[in-house]
Amino acid sequence: MKELEQVLARGRARWRGLRARMPLLSRGVEPVRLVLELDGDSEEVLTPAQWKKTLVDWITWLGPTRVCIKTTESCLDLALEMVRFCHRLECPTHLVTSGPVTEEEALSFVDRGLGAVTIRVAGLDESTQQQVLGTPLEAASNALYAFSNARRERERPLVVLVNIPLHEANLSSLGSIAGWAKQAGSDVVGVGLLLGKEIPVGALREVQAVADVECPAPLMSYLELGQCQSQGLRAVLNASGELRAVDGGAVLGDVREQSPEALWKKNSAVLGSARSVERPFDEVELLPEELASVR
Repeated sequence: MKELEQVLARGRARWRGLRARMPLLSRGVEPVRLVLELDGDSEEVLTPAQWKKTLVDWITWLGPTRVCIKTTESCLDLALEMVRFCHRLECPTHLVTSGPVTEEEALSFVDRGLGAVTIRVAGLDESTQQQVLGTPLEAASNALYAFSNARRERERPLVVLVNIPLHEANLSSLGSIAGWAKQAGSDVVGVGLLLGKEIPVGALREVQAVADVECPAPLMSYLELGQCQSQGLRAVLNASGELRAVDGGAVLGDVREQSPEALWKKNSAVLGSARSVERPFDEVELLPEELASVR
């Protein structure tokens, strides 16, 4: 671990020096955030040590980077370890989950430096939650209460959000969902759109009519015009070690074979295409727009 700390210190110093001399235009090609998809059904998933090595490689390349961690119940222990490790690297962390998360687990996330959490809620009844997300409503609601209580108990600046995936089954109840979420402790209630799903008829009208919900600018552009506004690239790393620049896009390579920096720089053509790919839209980490490290 001491060697890892030394590598990290050298990497930070190297990054700050390079960043200061780097033209602004070339900085725009770099990813603005890293998304870790911890769940995987492959037999050869990344080990905790490999996840950590990749994060150290990332910091050596770009310095402290915002990290979004997507996970389910099966990988909560790994998510806790990733939050702790990212916190040590001064990376702002954002957890996305539909639950379940216990009171003890929520406290552990807060203690380990979690900066924001988004709980996905599709409706106020079990049938809607299952139809849209395929997860139990009780698990999501308990997770919301758990994180709200943990933040209050620890008095930490955790940002608590609720994300409502737009669907024909919940459009008429967006206001009710938002009202419940705010009462349950959510700071922000935002809308989203699941990957590969069509925009529900009337979605824009309903979103604009509900004052208590926020819509990220790229998604609002998609709802209004059917296309996304230009935005910074993200990097998506799944449990099999595959690195992408956009959900469902071409694989840049395997981080077990080459560093993220090497994979990114040798795929300039793919990155150019990624900029023009219409986001199929599940960028739930677009809210909160800004997130600082809690260190």
